[in-house]
Amino acid sequence: MSNLCDFSRGFFEPWFFEPCFFELWFVSRAKVHLVLTNERPATGTDARTYIEEWQEISAEIAQQLQYENPTDPALIPKDREAALLHLTVLYAKYIRILQRIEIAHDQTVHPQKIRLLRSLLMSIIGRLIEVKLQIYEVDASDFPDLEAVLLDLKLLPEDLDVPIPKIFAEERVAAAAKREALLDSKNAQRYQPSSGVAFPEMTIEEAVLTLQRNERGRQGRIRAKYMRDIRLQEEQDADLDGASDVSNMTSSVIKIQKTWRAYKGRRLAHLEAKREAEFLGMATVPSFKERASMSENMRRRKDIQKQHEEEFQQALVSVKDKIRKVEGPDIKESYQDAFRQWYMDFKREAGKFPDFPPDEQWKLPGFAFGQAPPEDLNAPPPETPPAGKGGRGDKAAAAGKKDAGKDAKKDAKKDAAGKKGGGKGKEAEEEPEPILFNSNSNYLRKVQESNTSYLQEWKEKNETDNFAQRHDIDIIKNVKRREVDAEMKDELFGVLKEELENLKLAMEKDSKKKKKDGGKKKKKDKKAGGKKGKKEKDLTGGRPIEELIDELAAAGLMQIPEHVRLDEFKGRPQLTAKEKLSPEPPLHEIKRVVTEYCILPLGLDELDDTLTTPRSILLYGPPGCGKSMLVDIVATETGAVLFNLSPKLTAGQYTGKSNVARMVYTVFKVAKALAPAVVVIDDAEAVFAKKVPKEDTSDPKRIRKDLVKAINALKPSDRVLVIGISRNPFYSDAKALSDAFHRQIYVPRPNYGSRETMWREWIAERAVFEASPAAAAAAAGTPYSITSPFASSAVELLETVRRANTSVLARISAGYSPAAIKAVVYRTLTPRRIHQLPARPLQTEELVQHLFKLPEPDRKMEQDFRDWTLKLPLFKKREIVMGLVPEEPQDKGGKGKGGKDAKKKK
Repeated sequence: MSNLCDFSRGFFEPWFFEPCFFELWFVSRAKVHLVLTNERPATGTDARTYIEEWQEISAEIAQQLQYENPTDPALIPKDREAALLHLTVLYAKYIRILQRIEIAHDQTVHPQKIRLLRSLLMSIIGRLIEVKLQIYEVDASDFPDLEAVLLDLKLLPEDLDVPIPKIFAEERVAAAAKREALLDSKNAQRYQPSSGVAFPEMTIEEAVLTLQRNERGRQGRIRAKYMRDIRLQEEQDADLDGASDVSNMTSSVIKIQKTWRAYKGRRLAHLEAKREAEFLGMATVPSFKERASMSENMRRRKDIQKQHEEEFQQALVSVKDKIRKVEGPDIKESYQDAFRQWYMDFKREAGKFPDFPPDEQWKLPGFAFGQAPPEDLNAPPPETPPAGKGGRGDKAAAAGKKDAGKDAKKDAKKDAAGKKGGGKGKEAEEEPEPILFNSNSNYLRKVQESNTSYLQEWKEKNETDNFAQRHDIDIIKNVKRREVDAEMKDELFGVLKEELENLKLAMEKDSKKKKKDGGKKKKKDKKAGGKKGKKEKDLTGGRPIEELIDELAAAGLMQIPEHVRLDEFKGRPQLTAKEKLSPEPPLHEIKRVVTEYCILPLGLDELDDTLTTPRSILLYGPPGCGKSMLVDIVATETGAVLFNLSPKLTAGQYTGKSNVARMVYTVFKVAKALAPAVVVIDDAEAVFAKKVPKEDTSDPKRIRKDLVKAINALKPSDRVLVIGISRNPFYSDAKALSDAFHRQIYVPRPNYGSRETMWREWIAERAVFEASPAAAAAAAGTPYSITSPFASSAVELLETVRRANTSVLARISAGYSPAAIKAVVYRTLTPRRIHQLPARPLQTEELVQHLFKLPEPDRKMEQDFRDWTLKLPLFKKREIVMGLVPEEPQDKGGKGKGGKDAKKKK
């Protein structure tokens, strides 16, 4: 009977959860992710939901465009602080718009709306990158302080996480899978750098103690089982001898009643707590059903999206063929009649035949013979010149720009602006361009055009007859009619031009003069065509890309990245106050910077070359902090090709200067051809070392010259990014390293908040993945949410591991790297230990025991990284911008202390 009580007490014990929502889902490669959120999910997933969402986004964009160009002079920033506040507000609002428009683009099923949303999405991303680069120039920092913006907009730090559009990976998933299969067939290497975390090997004494401990435990369990069998036998003998009296029956009934009442009381208490949590908006179980329904709707909408896209593509072909057959002859005949009427009217008035319109004129839509040429709708608007022609207005604008450049570097701006613009009138005071720099932004213009297109085409459109959100046939007809018109022009206008030339030749009386004029024209055309830049020499000898891929894969320079998502890079925002010149950014902000500098530029369809995005980035920090993982993340999120030019990999290959140059040239040529691409250089400090040790015969500096040349030749439109990884940057030439890599991102060891997140989420993921049946189902390719029949085991396992005090673990693991923390979790939660979790929950001491087996972290290394970071040119510039250090005086030649005079003294 006591066993029955123990069983019922363990079986009916309710689970109590923290007041937050969480969901487990299983994705490809059978990895488990735990996502925490403080908001209820939206339940409406019909077409009207995203139509209304787009309307709200359009209104936000209109407000954003007004904020971009303030008309009130009082709102125009006048100094660095005002400009920085203006830009950070723009930055935060663009992130919020991007978050909403990415969801709308992903879930909209109307194929024509998707294309307009895509154009708007790419334009918003481009403008966000522009604003980020402007903040970098004004604030001299990759990690701006957004505390004031968060308070004003009433946002949490997580609300400004930059989303990665799902379209980046979805569009390239087939190409990436095909490329990976191709590289696998060529036995290409995988990019798997070592984490540097290794537990010490077990000594003989420790092995003997472990064997003795297990043997004594085995003997104890056997003896306990033997004694339990004896006790049970004695109880059975007593029941047979003493008979069942009334007292034994009464005690049994009392025990059963007590067990039932306890279970009923616990159940009522659990239901009451559940109702209270639902009333307060803190319940977990209802959110599971809502999330499961929302996830199912999202998957269903993606299927509908594919179906509608196939129907749209079929309609494009059928409608064009129909227009070409039905309307094509009429279009051709109308052009012929208009052409002949045009040259006859011209001959009647001028006495000669006209010249045929140039190609760039008649190819424009809406062209007609004898009428003014139509405007090119795709051409950017002309720049408006400042007031006056070389007068005081130009001087005032130039003076304003000069003052704005100084405002971005020091705080004392008002006096300088007063001196420069005091005698120039009001024009210099009202000019916003010196601070905002957005008058020539192509992405801002595209945002405005896309928003205007939505307002004109879709906002007021009556779609009551298109409940399923299929394509609009009228729009297809208009588009295809223009395409057929352009094709008819290409076919017909060559014949018409030849006809006009024949008529002109017939009227010519002096054939010799005509031939001379024609010769001159040909000579002139030849001269004009000869003005071309110097073509770069192809060091590969014109070999096809397929052969170059085979060569790079065989040499190990073209590798397969690991599939890692950005969510797997753990980190928590820093909520405490930051130092003015802090060299250690939180890991959460590193995720945002990597997204802005690496993922978004590589994922954009067309990147404007005027956008000065970094072409190379240096990730440096202690071992095991996630630098190589970030490389895998960039390649996975963008579907990019990965090339490896690490010194250890290139050692002994391509010997000789000419072969080294050919190796680097080949890598970047193939990278541009297969863009987007990532070129990683592990141990980058060896390439830019001050002095190579004598025992190092690999000559890591041999690719330095060609590498710098290749990086400088990259353009943003090439969509090739070079990522350097350094664990010991203080052994390199700091100036050469910072010149080669346009951004230097310090990846430090995690702070307390990030460590607590790592312990909590990695323990949960490890336990659920290894033992839950849902994880096994996920391994077979079947997704399951926590509402599935298998979810009960997952919830039970989560309850068993929640007893580990992650706050204590985060405290005592200060200074340890994320790789060390993850290694401890995997070392503790072995498959056998996970199998025992329901009977023996996880204790904090188990994790601490394995943590202390690792060598103590090097505290001096952290100080070395801080000192090296503070010596970077960016931090020196930031000291000047913040007024911590006075700006170096400049001589007439524009040189500071290191100018010409200083060189002569040396």
